[in-house]
Amino acid sequence: LAGPLRFEPDQMVRLKAVMLHSSRLRIARFLKGNVPAHFSGVDDSFIWGATLASETSADELGIKTERGRARWAYVMMMSDGKAAKAPEVCGYIRDGGDTPDNRVKSLIQHAADALRSNPALAGGSA
Repeated sequence: LAGPLRFEPDQMVRLKAVMLHSSRLRIARFLKGNVPAHFSGVDDSFIWGATLASETSADELGIKTERGRARWAYVMMMSDGKAAKAPEVCGYIRDGGDTPDNRVKSLIQHAADALRSNPALAGGSA
């Protein structure tokens, strides 16, 4: 058989569904590997729900890469889903200074830096 590879429309639909599911599984594994020790009641069902729950807001914010979506799912998990409703967070991600995917990364870095420099914010002793 010679010539270009051809996919029928129904094959493309199935292929896209498989690719999306594979991406979701990788994001769920990322979340599972980054659950803080103090979180309780986190099982596979919770992780899968958190993965799916973050998708709509990731779309709305223009987060496109799997890595960016994994980071956003992490932010959403850590904020109990509140990050998507926080104007400061959404404004920061949409500010245009960089891609939304990179802004999620820098948001996490800024939050971690703030917690490291002020242990009282993280529940530690000052």
